[in-house]
Amino acid sequence: MDFLPFTQLVAHHFPNARLLKAWSLKGGISASVTALEIAYADGQTARFVVRQHGTNDLLRNPNVASDEYTLLNILYAAGLPVPKPYFADSSGAFLPSPYVVLEYINGEAKPGSADVATTLRKMAQTLARIHRVVVPRQTVPFLPHYHDDVAWCIHHPSPRLAEIPEYERFLATVRAVHPLLSANPETVLHGDYWVNNLVWLGDDLVGVVDWEDAAYGDPVADLAIARLEMLWALGAEAMQQFTTTYQAEQPNLNFSYLPYWDLMIILRRLGSISGWGLEADHAQRLYAAANWFVAQALAAIP
Repeated sequence: MDFLPFTQLVAHHFPNARLLKAWSLKGGISASVTALEIAYADGQTARFVVRQHGTNDLLRNPNVASDEYTLLNILYAAGLPVPKPYFADSSGAFLPSPYVVLEYINGEAKPGSADVATTLRKMAQTLARIHRVVVPRQTVPFLPHYHDDVAWCIHHPSPRLAEIPEYERFLATVRAVHPLLSANPETVLHGDYWVNNLVWLGDDLVGVVDWEDAAYGDPVADLAIARLEMLWALGAEAMQQFTTTYQAEQPNLNFSYLPYWDLMIILRRLGSISGWGLEADHAQRLYAAANWFVAQALAAIP
């Protein structure tokens, strides 16, 4: 790692501090994430995270750093467990691509205990808490509407979709209902809510990170995303426990369109698996689980 850009970055953003160390963090496919530890003149130390956006993010949204900064400010002010944003910079003066400087949330990538039921409950409760925050559309005009991503995938379906049993019915069903009218008040969607985007301190879920896929729309669409990720990470039983808990947390939501959202999520996600760098047997397990996910959704549609 080249420390000079981060030394200069710290000197610019924290003029009374110096860089002690920097190290890489796992931050998703399209972002480079670096942790910084700095020391102030009085001897106090602090840690921050620098999320440097890559080519994929920038092609999708050249203003991704400033938009992420704005979004996290809104969510942090609402009391949600997200990293506090400090700075966003698209100048290229220190790093070659736009970046945002965020709070470093102390914790681990997994809970302290092996109590899966408790983990699922806290994950569902936190997602429900995110969706209960009222965020007017005009305050986040930069967020894509979830229908937009689905529309592109309908017209450019991944060749891998053709391997799904009942593929023709699957695609015809999605095309027939898109754009699916929101059955609930729309709000901010995380877009990639799964175990690797959460931070735990013991058994407490203290951080929801990696908001690069955030969108706007019906919260049930975000539930469908989380359901598929839960299926892939922990299996069908865990997925159903998570879903049941979320639904109990959101008694005022209409879940009648959930099977349709499940299908739309597969439409968006299945073609991405090949770009995740997985071993062949792991990828095949995900494809098999996706086939089951489609089958259960179709079975729930009259």
